[in-house]
Amino acid sequence: MVKSSNQSITETDTPGVVLAMGKYQIIRILKNVVCFKAAITLSCIFLPAVLDKLNPLYELIILLSLLDYWMTKNVSGRVLVGLR
Repeated sequence: MVKSSNQSITETDTPGVVLAMGKYQIIRILKNVVCFKAAITLSCIFLPAVLDKLNPLYELIILLSLLDYWMTKNVSGRVLVGLR
């Protein structure tokens, strides 16, 4: 494929991917990822003062970390490459 000097890479190589992703869809995904990371951080800071035992805290942190990893890898990755 020959590119002219006035065409960008996104217009020639990935025509549907950039246009298929909506601005609001990207903002929604970023908001979810930031909320998971904030929940992990806040639970590490504030929940040890509330809970007597640390086992439920560790379980909650691991669960939130797993959800954050799943959201970042599967959902965000598929949207960014245009599979959803």
